[in-house]
Amino acid sequence: MDTILILIMVVAMLLFIRAVFRWRAQMFAKQAGRVFDRQKSKLTEDKVIDRWSALIEGARGQGEKIVENVRRAVEAEKLPGVAVSMREVETENGEKRPFLSLANGRLKGYEMLVSASDYGNRLDVGWYLVFDSPWALLKRRRAAEQPKNPEKSPSISDSLISLAGPGVKIAQAVGRAGAASAAKDRKADEEAAFAMASEGQGYRDPEMLTIAEKRELQNYVGIVHGILKSEVKAAMDELKLDFSKVDTKSQGFLNVD
Repeated sequence: MDTILILIMVVAMLLFIRAVFRWRAQMFAKQAGRVFDRQKSKLTEDKVIDRWSALIEGARGQGEKIVENVRRAVEAEKLPGVAVSMREVETENGEKRPFLSLANGRLKGYEMLVSASDYGNRLDVGWYLVFDSPWALLKRRRAAEQPKNPEKSPSISDSLISLAGPGVKIAQAVGRAGAASAAKDRKADEEAAFAMASEGQGYRDPEMLTIAEKRELQNYVGIVHGILKSEVKAAMDELKLDFSKVDTKSQGFLNVD
């Protein structure tokens, strides 16, 4: 009877611990999602996975017309799951600029941003294909982290500890090991939380796309790219400019042309 009671208590304890860990992971995931929501509106270099741009001499003042024509043409295409809107996007230098946003609901986290603005007497026109997710945000943070243990000269306290004997050294080593273990646990918790936030909301990194998803991305980006090229060509033809000199191939993950 005592053995059965002990088994029941052990099973109940394991179930309780499992429930606590699940609840803890969900709380971390929600926190990761909130952190991501505060960052996702910014356009930064590390989010861009493909791009195309052209600097057209003599086309000043044509930007607004080109963007509006692209918007209408994309809406007429009725691309499945693609939401079209104008929105302000903050760039890395803190400047806010208007972009035509084309977000694909079938591909969570992927968005094309189209812009056309004057640059002196020229027109700077192009698009960015960006991808972002909670997991991608964490990877950027990890890459930006500086080494935590730079070389340094022994401090006075270190020198005193070295004279205090092996007992103090052992205690210090144990303390450092405990701190390192706690930091490692926090890092693992953070990684699990951001990964859960990404997977739970349907984000998928470019290298993890299925064949069908990559095809969807190629179709969606290729159509928008084709429309923008056509509108740029029409504007240049009207101004008697030579479109054949424009490099129309994108640079990045898809390399569309």
